[in-house]
Amino acid sequence: MMDDCRYLFVYGSLRRNFNHPMHDWLARYARWMGNATFGGTLFSLGAYPAAVPSARPAERVKGEVYEVLDAGPLFAKLDDYEDFLPENPAASLYLRQIHEIELKNEQRVQAWVYVYNRPVVGLPWVASGDWAKEGE
Repeated sequence: MMDDCRYLFVYGSLRRNFNHPMHDWLARYARWMGNATFGGTLFSLGAYPAAVPSARPAERVKGEVYEVLDAGPLFAKLDDYEDFLPENPAASLYLRQIHEIELKNEQRVQAWVYVYNRPVVGLPWVASGDWAKEGE
């Protein structure tokens, strides 16, 4: 069952070093496990990033993986923050989907990822795959 997924991968403002208030919410209901990557392509929406899945091995989005401790309150707030509407996915800005994540030790786990749900044609590509490096 999809709701049994125990991990969450984040790649934007929810990462620890961004000092975003929503990270405090994440830290309350999930435990940081380490840095990880997701098979995807990263784009810039200006103030925040957009990741979409990619089957190309060279395309990796860098982020962090968390073990979900209490999914109910965590996803109730994060779904709202990410504009994911479970009852209306077509209208959602992001979709919460399960994808394979690779941890630094090459261990792979299935994790929730908020993936962008709009066309990416014309959006600036983040070549490094790391939103934290975008401001450097």
